[in-house]
Amino acid sequence: MNFVANQDVREHIREANVKMWAVARRLGIADSTFCRRLRFELPRTEKQKIMAAVDELWEESQYAETD
Repeated sequence: MNFVANQDVREHIREANVKMWAVARRLGIADSTFCRRLRFELPRTEKQKIMAAVDELWEESQYAETD
């Protein structure tokens, strides 16, 4: 079985149905940089920032669907 770094972050992005490039943009970094950062396990504080960005994008998408 292969270990996938930041599996919790990846699942959160998938479950929220947001794009990785959108998360990167929200964080103010290039999508290629974001993907490279996910290759190795991130510190908890960095993960929390990413999760917060994903949650914001999800909330925005929910609001946009109700309009």
